Amino acid sequence: MRNLAILYWLITGALLGIGLISILSIGLPLLLTGLILLIAGLIRLRTRNLWALLVGFGGLPALVFILDIITAPPRCTGQPLMAPPGGGSASCGFIPTSYYVFAVVFGLITLAGFAWLWVQQRRSSQ
Repeated sequence: MRNLAILYWLITGALLGIGLISILSIGLPLLLTGLILLIAGLIRLRTRNLWALLVGFGGLPALVFILDIITAPPRCTGQPLMAPPGGGSASCGFIPTSYYVFAVVFGLITLAGFAWLWVQQRRSSQ
C-alpha cells in the first residue's frame, strides 16, 4: 500500500507540474486532473508520503526543461551557418534564459521533496 501511495503522489505531482508549465496549451486539463487527485489524496491518504508530490511536481518539469536545453540546436552566433559536408541544411536556435531558471527552480523543488523524505526517515529511526 505504501508503494501505491507514493506512486499516487508522484503521478499527482507530475500532472500538476506539467499542467503548470503547459498551461497555455494542453496544461489546463492536466492541472485540473492533478488538483482533483490532490484533493482526493488529501482526503483519502492524508499527508502520508506527501513528499512524493513535491518530487513529482518538480522532477518531471525539470526533466522537460533539461531535455529541451540539451536537445536544442546550437546557439545563433550572428555568423553565417555552414552546412555540414554532405548535409542539406544547418540551423541555429535560441534557448530562453527562463528555461535555465525553471529547470533550476523545479530541480530545487524536487530536492526539497527528497529532503523531506530524508527528514522523515531520520525522525522515524530515532
